[in-house]
Amino acid sequence: ICVSWRQAEIISSIAPELMHKIRVIYNPLPEIQPIERKYEHPTFTYAGGGSYIKGVYVFIQGALKILKHKNNVTFLLTGGLRGFHRKHKQLIERLNNTFVGRLKLTGFLPYDDVLKIYSKSYAVLVPSIWEEPFGYVVVEAMAMGTIPIASRIGGIPEVVKGTYAEKMMFTPGNVDEFVSRMENVLSLSVEQLSDIGIGLREETLKRFNANHTLKKLLKVFEEC
Repeated sequence: ICVSWRQAEIISSIAPELMHKIRVIYNPLPEIQPIERKYEHPTFTYAGGGSYIKGVYVFIQGALKILKHKNNVTFLLTGGLRGFHRKHKQLIERLNNTFVGRLKLTGFLPYDDVLKIYSKSYAVLVPSIWEEPFGYVVVEAMAMGTIPIASRIGGIPEVVKGTYAEKMMFTPGNVDEFVSRMENVLSLSVEQLSDIGIGLREETLKRFNANHTLKKLLKVFEEC
């Protein structure tokens, strides 16, 4: 069982003898809460931690470019600096010293609180540079009524296809495109963000229905 067609494609290219045995079933959604009101000031959330493959260096470079020109933007880093390499911690600390109060570390939070932060944010940043099997943060953001700004890689293009989030993707590792997408979000009013978020949520709840996923799983096991 693969969680995206892209994941299935990668596996079948390496082991073509398994192709006829592969089934694609998207991950089900978590228990979804009501949409929250957006933060008063523009806020982006990054949840990738210090992982290189999650695009931490893309995030840091992009945040720096935005902060140089926008004096009312805040970046939230969920989970704090746990998992960051020393050089990344130093960069973020330098950014914090230069742009006081503009990068905020939340520390560890319960899952429900993380979803609320996603909902309140103007966008959730997912600058991965590896083949995300599914892109769960992307789906969580959309389900909580928030635009994901995500790399065009792995299963992400599948889960955003046909939605507003599809045009907010960018080339993996391309900082200029990443910044451009953030600037696009900053050009929208809170009302526009809310309307877009409602559309993303409705499409996500329909596409990743838990009952539908369960039926597909049961069908696979029946075939066995």
